[in-house]
Amino acid sequence: MIDYTLLEKQLTGEYRAAYGEAVKYIFTSSFSSDFTEEKMTELFDLLLTAQTNGKPVRQLVGDDPARFCRNFFSDYGIRERLLSFLHTLYTIAWIVLISMLLQLGSMEHPFGDFFSHRVQAGGFVVGCAIGLVFNLIVSLLRPVAMKNKKITTDAWAWIITGSLAVWIIAGIALFPDLKLRIPLWIALLLAAVYIAGYFTVRSIVRYRRYGTIRNTRRQLSKDSYYRELDDKNYERIIIESWVKQYHQLSKKGKVTEENFIEKVRVNEKHEKIGDIILNAVCLGVILVMMYRNAFVEKAGLTDTLIFGAVLSTFEFFVMRFYRKFTKQALAMRRKLVADCEAKGMTMPAYLNAWLEQNKVPASETV
Repeated sequence: MIDYTLLEKQLTGEYRAAYGEAVKYIFTSSFSSDFTEEKMTELFDLLLTAQTNGKPVRQLVGDDPARFCRNFFSDYGIRERLLSFLHTLYTIAWIVLISMLLQLGSMEHPFGDFFSHRVQAGGFVVGCAIGLVFNLIVSLLRPVAMKNKKITTDAWAWIITGSLAVWIIAGIALFPDLKLRIPLWIALLLAAVYIAGYFTVRSIVRYRRYGTIRNTRRQLSKDSYYRELDDKNYERIIIESWVKQYHQLSKKGKVTEENFIEKVRVNEKHEKIGDIILNAVCLGVILVMMYRNAFVEKAGLTDTLIFGAVLSTFEFFVMRFYRKFTKQALAMRRKLVADCEAKGMTMPAYLNAWLEQNKVPASETV
């Protein structure tokens, strides 16, 4: 996902203000992520070019930013809304599939009771119905509300947040315990068929349009220019954390300018140890749950192994999501340390030079 705040920081003055209005507009809309990223990138390029060439932003936006936003995003039509709806169902199908697999793994006799076991689907139905109806109402009312100049984008954000809360409370009050039990195998089959069908159709469309089935939304983030901006954002976070750490330790007399880089290396080792401990804890949780399933719930060996496999799969994806960011941060730290050593500078001097070169305001200076 594109970091709109990072793009906004590349603009100044009235250009940044115009882009900020567009950011607020999209966050109070129901546009799909594909459409939003494409349009916001297009707007950023227009504003950046105008800023570089000294073209007044008024020539692009006019005197009414709200009207400009409505016009700029007006090509979000029926086709885009339908695709967004189908993608929402795709997400729901994955939630249903994972939930049903977890229920299957926790059953005492999953294979013997597979076709006779029934699950409570009332909560899913109520939740999905509230979400879909609310999204439809917001989509229909937003254009009308935005024509009223007294309703700003900030006010609209509060309106939809409050309305959603009311809808959720009403759904819980009206359907506190909706009795809707369906066979587990039907829920699994419907979710799996929809996921397979959606993925197949999406792959065909992507291949015909772009010549690849890969997610083209990530293309911009992998482009050298935007990748560089993203890297600088991560580096800035790391640099500022090191600046803060250096000040805290130097005030206590625990580090000097010359040996602070060794402290950074020690922190890296601690993070690796922490990662190993976290993996061990996750494994321990899985083993404890399997032990409980086998000896407390009196499930058989086969059922326990299936339960462990399902739980391990879930934990794997959670850890994969977490480690994606930790690996990225670790690689960035190593890059900065290597750059510091290559320049023959002390770490505090390197931090100062980096902040000065990249014009990053810091609350403290080394």
